[in-house]
Amino acid sequence: MKIVGSRAEVFHEKALKTSGGLHKNNLIKNKHGYIVSKRKVNLSRRLKTNPLMSQGYLAKRKSKKFGPAKHKQKKTIIEKIYTFFD
Repeated sequence: MKIVGSRAEVFHEKALKTSGGLHKNNLIKNKHGYIVSKRKVNLSRRLKTNPLMSQGYLAKRKSKKFGPAKHKQKKTIIEKIYTFFD
């Protein structure tokens, strides 16, 4: 068994760890079948660490809607005037 290998080798237990130090318990397969880091997947699902999610441009999981989930509110005429002169 190799000590350092690729993510696939580590996932299939042909190597102990990747060059970055990831072990088998740190790797999972995503929905596309790629072997990815479990930590990075969890970070991308958080509101603070994912810029698209924090701005509301990602739809909620298992929803039937397609496209961005955020709807911007229309500005009133008074708000447009105030922003114009700022």
